[in-house]
Formats: sequence, C-alpha cells, structure tokens
Amino acid sequence: MKVAIIGLIFCVFMGITAISMGFGAFFPSINLVSKPFVCPGGSMDSDAQMFRPYPGKNVLTRTWYCTDATGTKTQLGLFQVSFFAGVIHGLILFVFIFLLRLVFGRRRSA
Repeated sequence: MKVAIIGLIFCVFMGITAISMGFGAFFPSINLVSKPFVCPGGSMDSDAQMFRPYPGKNVLTRTWYCTDATGTKTQLGLFQVSFFAGVIHGLILFVFIFLLRLVFGRRRSA
C-alpha cells in the first residue's frame, strides 16, 4: 500500500512537470483536458506570441484564455492549466503503470 501511495504521488508529480509543462510546451493541445476544471462554461483557447529579443534568438510564449458565452476572454494562469491537466495525466500514468505491473507480475509468477 505504501508503495502505491508513493507511486501515485510520483505519477502526479511527473504528470504536472514532465507531461503537462514539458510535453505541453511542444504539444499544447494535451492541456485541453483541464478545460472542465479551469473553464467549465466556455471554450479554452491559447494564443502564441513570437518575440525576437536579438538576432538569432526566438522566444515563443503561450497564453491560455477562457472565452465564455458572451465572448469575454479571461486569461488563465499557467499554474491553473498545468496543475489540473497534470493531475489528470498523472492519474492516467498511474493506471498505466499499475496495469503493466499486473500483466508483467503475472508472467513472472507463472
């Protein structure tokens, strides 16, 4: 039981940092799973801005917005989006690892 709790905490941490923040930087659409929690009544959109602070250096920033039924855009914080998406991704990762342990644990004992 203790190993499962530590594994769950690890998976949620990895979901937030590696999956939501890390992979979410390259594939922003994976963070849309947080929509029911951060933008329950509207649509969740992202806006990308490209800056060139000096020649040869490009910086891309992404801002998340929640647009409600009236068309009002509200900026969402990165932590909000990453936290809820990361917890969901972490739980999926935990279930995946748990299932792998079940399958490969039975093969070893047989």
